[in-house]
Amino acid sequence: MENKIRTERNLEKSIRKENLTAILCEKEALLMIRKATEKDVDTVAKLYEELHAYHDSHPNYCNWDRRIYPVRQTAEKAFRGGWLYVYENDAADYSDGQNENINENSEVSPQILGAVILNHIQPQEYAGMAWNIEAEAEDVFVIHTLCVSPRARKMGIGKQFVAFAEQLGKELGCKAMRFDTSEFNKPAYTLYTSQGYAVVGKTLVQTSERMMEILYCFDKKL
Repeated sequence: MENKIRTERNLEKSIRKENLTAILCEKEALLMIRKATEKDVDTVAKLYEELHAYHDSHPNYCNWDRRIYPVRQTAEKAFRGGWLYVYENDAADYSDGQNENINENSEVSPQILGAVILNHIQPQEYAGMAWNIEAEAEDVFVIHTLCVSPRARKMGIGKQFVAFAEQLGKELGCKAMRFDTSEFNKPAYTLYTSQGYAVVGKTLVQTSERMMEILYCFDKKL
């Protein structure tokens, strides 16, 4: 009987230790995301171009166009607004050959593996959506232009960006997260629904002066 109790206690301790390790790893990952500096603008612009080049020979789920969006001006505007964030990984962590997608000769800095724009700005088309979470404009936090280097695919960076955005939104006192993506973007659809986001519906959005597209809209309560 005593051996059984001792075994159960050891199992409980092991589970608590594993849970604590998972929490610490998640917090450590979020520390890799920081607000961009001015010198990061060049790197993010190159990251956008790297993605466009990748889409030349792979499915373009985002439906992005190198002539229109995202471009260097996208990063510059976001930096000036204080909305641009980057995922910075230790070069040694990602150059050890463990990830087959990594190319050490890539033009993009080996430290910046992703970028995202976070603010309260909602496209005007959002006004016509029947959101699941009703909130005033200042209480809504919006994810824009989340992108990850093709060299760092399947590393969970997109998920970490979402977690970071939600944590920042909570710290700012926001009540809801909102996001939209191309109707063809199945990976994003899967990512966001797996993180508790609900599909609100579709809308036709003018994503630039020369570009209209149908987007899925999502929201989540904070």
